[in-house]
Amino acid sequence: MIRDLTAAALTGMASVLGVVLRLVVVAPLIAALGLGGLAWYYHQRAAALATDLAAARAQLAQRAEADAVHRAYITRLEEERARWGNLTRDLQSMEGRDAPLSDHLGRAARRLWP
Repeated sequence: MIRDLTAAALTGMASVLGVVLRLVVVAPLIAALGLGGLAWYYHQRAAALATDLAAARAQLAQRAEADAVHRAYITRLEEERARWGNLTRDLQSMEGRDAPLSDHLGRAARRLWP
């Protein structure tokens, strides 16, 4: 009877030991697979974010170039406006500005200064 109990106890311990050994082997494998999956996911996400970042930088460069062109255009318009303002002041301050213009010159002046 004692032999039967010890045999049963040993059999029970062997099955518990088998379960523990399986857990010791399987748990790290499952953890490694889980960590590998997370690493793959974050690698894919980083690649997608890098692509988005490159596109955003390209768009930013295009907008900076458009801004430079727009500023140059505005500067040119301001210079032209200043020249026309100077010309208008010169013409208004000239001696004899109240003298009547010829028909041809009057038509030209009305087209320039409506």
